[in-house]
Formats: sequence, structure tokens, C-alpha cells
Amino acid sequence: IPELEKKIQEVQEKLNYENRLSPERVGSDDEDDTEARILIAEKEALKAELQK
Repeated sequence: IPELEKKIQEVQEKLNYENRLSPERVGSDDEDDTEARILIAEKEALKAELQK
């Protein structure tokens, strides 16, 4: 899971950075947003697996 955590953090930092650069462009970051959601969902699924 650590590498997944790292990847999620990188994507979120990238999103935050892009949002700071161009607040009016936030709506066009859908690809990154989707990527972040997918990663977070994968992380949650992994956590659930580990807790079984």
C-alpha cells in the first residue's frame, strides 16, 4: 500500500498545484480528478482486503 499512498499523494499535489496556478481552469482538470478518484478507490479496496 505505501506505493499506492505515494501515487495518490503525487496526484493530489499535482491537482492542488494546477488549481493554484489557474483557479478558473479547475473545471477542466477532469482527467486528473478521475485518476485521483480511481487511485483512492483502489486504496480503499486494498485496505478492505487487508482487514479481512
